[in-house]
Amino acid sequence: MTTRFLARPARSGPPRPQTGLAQFALALLALALVLLVTACGGTTPAPASAILPTHRDLDAYPDALLEATLTRDDRCLFATRPDSGERWLPIWPSGYSMVGDTVMNGTTPVATVGDRVKLGGGEYHETEYDFLRTLMPADVPGDCRVDLYWLVSTVVP
Repeated sequence: MTTRFLARPARSGPPRPQTGLAQFALALLALALVLLVTACGGTTPAPASAILPTHRDLDAYPDALLEATLTRDDRCLFATRPDSGERWLPIWPSGYSMVGDTVMNGTTPVATVGDRVKLGGGEYHETEYDFLRTLMPADVPGDCRVDLYWLVSTVVP
C-alpha cells in the first residue's frame, strides 16, 4: 500500500491575519531584540570624579607657593610641574570638591584639569603622611599616594 501526500497549492491573495498568540510572540521577539541592541550598544559610563583629599580648617599654614598644572591620572588629581615632571597630591581646604574635571570651592569653580595654578601652602613628604593624615577626614586611597603632598592654604588668582 502506498501513501500519497498531496502538495498544498500555493496560497495567493492577501496574507492571513495572525492569531493573537502569534502577534504576542512577534511583539515579544521585537522587544527582546530592542533590549539586546540597547544593552550591547549602550554608551560608556562617564568617568568618576577625581579623588580630592581635603584637610580640616587650620589656625596656621605653611607660606610657600607652588606653581604647577593640574593633571589627572585616572581618579587622582595632581599638581604637576611640566618642566621637571615632579608632582604633588594637593590636600585641599575644607569645602573644596571635585565636579567632573573642575575643582570647586563651595559652588565657585576654582580650576580645571589642565589649568596652570598657584597654590599657597606647603610641601610634605611621604615620610610625613602620618602627620597629614591627622589633618584629613579620610585617608588618601593607596593608588593616589605619592612621595610629595601639598597642603593647600589658598588658590592664588
